[in-house]
Amino acid sequence: MVLSRSIVMYRFDQYLCLRIRRAVLEATLRSRTDFHTALAEFEDWLDRIAGSLAELEALSANTQALKDTAKRREWMQKHKELETELDAHESVLKTVEEMGRKLGAGLESGKERSEVQNRLEAVSQRWKDVRRTEESVRYACFLILK
Repeated sequence: MVLSRSIVMYRFDQYLCLRIRRAVLEATLRSRTDFHTALAEFEDWLDRIAGSLAELEALSANTQALKDTAKRREWMQKHKELETELDAHESVLKTVEEMGRKLGAGLESGKERSEVQNRLEAVSQRWKDVRRTEESVRYACFLILK
């Protein structure tokens, strides 16, 4: 009786271990999906912002058009909105990077870890490029106000 009870307890422990392992694997899968979704959304947003900043940068080259007070005011308002949006998304970038680092550290496959790392590096570089463009537009704004 004691032996059969031990066997039942042992099998129940194995069952619990399997359930815990399954829960951990499901959570890992969800976190991977969450990361890839968040990163894709951030990349899409970054592309939209980069496009808007490129338009502003092109407009800033046309100093004749910016002599018009209404156009200049509109241009400056767009810049301010984009700058505010960039500042607000800086924490999103940090969160996505942190999620990626944690995910990468937990990955066993070197290939998958490398892919995550490469995407994060590409987003980080893209962010720096967008920030440089924003600074260029800000400088043009400063020159116009001078």
